[in-house]
Amino acid sequence: MPSYDYHCEECNHEWEEQLLIKNRNDPLDKPCVKCYNEGSVKQKIGVPLFAYDNVASKGHTKKTPDWLTDKMKVIKEKQPKADFTIPG
Repeated sequence: MPSYDYHCEECNHEWEEQLLIKNRNDPLDKPCVKCYNEGSVKQKIGVPLFAYDNVASKGHTKKTPDWLTDKMKVIKEKQPKADFTIPG
């Protein structure tokens, strides 16, 4: 089941809910779960998490494939605020 992120424009509270795709807009019609202000809930746009089993980490001897390193460099150039490190 997909998860969706929501944000209250009134109190800046952020939360995540797992909902069916057809129900993803339901929280927009309800009050904020923290301040109960109605009409202030907006859905945040998020990027799915990307995981790859062959990424090198401390104590890990696998070498990151060149294609993955190149792709991560392209992402970092296009989105400089992206928060990840490029394995070397």
